[in-house]
Amino acid sequence: QEDVDPGAASTTLECIMNTGELLLHDIPIKFDPTSNFVWHNSSLPFHPNGMRCIVKADGKVLHEETYYSTGGGFIVSETDLALGTLPTASGEDEDFSDFLPHPFSSGFDLLAECKKQEISVAELMRMNEEARYSEETVSQKLGRTWEVMKTCVARGCLEDPDGTLPGPLGVKRRAPKLFRAIVGEEKLDRLKMDEDDPVKVFDAALSSSKGALCDADKMCLLSTFAIAVNEVNASGGQIVTAPTNGASGIVPAVMCYLENFVMGREEGDKWVETFLLTASAVGLLFKHNASISGAEAGCQGEVGVACSMAAAGFTATAGGTVEQIECAAEIAMEHHIGLTCDPVAGQVQLPCIERNALGASKAINAGVLAIRGDGSQVVTLDDIIKVMKETGDDMKLKYKETSLGGLAKVLGERKGFHARGSSLVHVGIPEC
Repeated sequence: QEDVDPGAASTTLECIMNTGELLLHDIPIKFDPTSNFVWHNSSLPFHPNGMRCIVKADGKVLHEETYYSTGGGFIVSETDLALGTLPTASGEDEDFSDFLPHPFSSGFDLLAECKKQEISVAELMRMNEEARYSEETVSQKLGRTWEVMKTCVARGCLEDPDGTLPGPLGVKRRAPKLFRAIVGEEKLDRLKMDEDDPVKVFDAALSSSKGALCDADKMCLLSTFAIAVNEVNASGGQIVTAPTNGASGIVPAVMCYLENFVMGREEGDKWVETFLLTASAVGLLFKHNASISGAEAGCQGEVGVACSMAAAGFTATAGGTVEQIECAAEIAMEHHIGLTCDPVAGQVQLPCIERNALGASKAINAGVLAIRGDGSQVVTLDDIIKVMKETGDDMKLKYKETSLGGLAKVLGERKGFHARGSSLVHVGIPEC
């Protein structure tokens, strides 16, 4: 949620651990994580990321509720399921399709509606959003999303180049060193002395370096932008779930690349809205027809979907047709099918951070391929969404965010890392 201060999380957690108390409406409740958290090696029925909360007093159950984290910040309770009301991440009722001027549930529907109305994907999405919010509010929300994304990239690039990410792996930050190596260390240090705003420092460093950057430098910066976001995420900083925390670096990385090396800041914010609205349409298709949860579909549901969203946004911003946009989204996902979610030691660092960097590169490649074609497809976007869901359903549990398979298993055995110090199946890693 936007009103939660991520920077206060570590302080709050430390206070809970030191006092052994939780504050519920300013009332202290005794709480011991070692005994009050009970981990199970089986899943609850609706979704793998489930938590049952039980409040007791004098041995009697006062209240009980089960919650599910379904990916991208969406929380659903069993009460919601029983009543048929599924709230969104903002707490609003998700069932508003009857009020939308242009509802769609598939890539085929989306393409047909855009062709019928002679509008773009972004225009269709904006019309749907304006069925709920004013035009001004939609623009404000889109602007705020981009602001948080870009601030996250800037903060990650300007961190201590010798810093280490929290957690048992001791992973060194890479984004600050990469950024400094490309834009120049002395220049960056001078800018940081004169300006406190990370975005202003970030923009100034890139603006003064553009003429000296080769294509390889620009592609390295694309990867750097993605890595920066995921290092902020791994440190508990504020990011945008696009579509999830663990895959949050791809969309902002591609957008920063576009702003600095394609569009230019003088172009205004229109392209930002086009990108985000188009990307969100693709994200909706995956969320409603498959999954954006690593615990359900593996990393294809996180990095794969983020890459597909970014490819669609890139193509739309470059003036691609609706057919080319869907083609780009399909290409991006097609080459993530089967990607597992295997975070080492339960930390969303290895291999997650680097996967975002490669996902950003794939997104641009998919967009370029689609733009150079006529948009015709043998494999459609709907086809690949169906394949992704079936692959996720067939994927073994150990490859779906449990840290029990893949790199997590191999490195865990070699280095003695275990997810949360236990051999039980643990899903729902916070940074995902």
